[in-house]
Amino acid sequence: MHVSFQLSILKTLAGQPHGRRVSKSLGSIGYRYSSGREWPARMKRIAGRGPNSVSSAEADAEVGCWIVTEEGREYLETLDQLDRYAVVG
Repeated sequence: MHVSFQLSILKTLAGQPHGRRVSKSLGSIGYRYSSGREWPARMKRIAGRGPNSVSSAEADAEVGCWIVTEEGREYLETLDQLDRYAVVG
């Protein structure tokens, strides 16, 4: 799976109550990719500032749902900070 798409999944999970989302409803991420260039370009730019893969420790699976872990939230915050610094700096 492409890193920017993995990042989209983490960001989607992090934006949900309790950081969890039913696996079937993750298909809505496709909407973000098909609704314009802004989201895919942002995810690609942010993903380019981090490692080449998203760790399995950053999201956890339970029966029927995915959950972002604390490590996943920290990873997202680090990438967002790097991106803000690069855009401003």
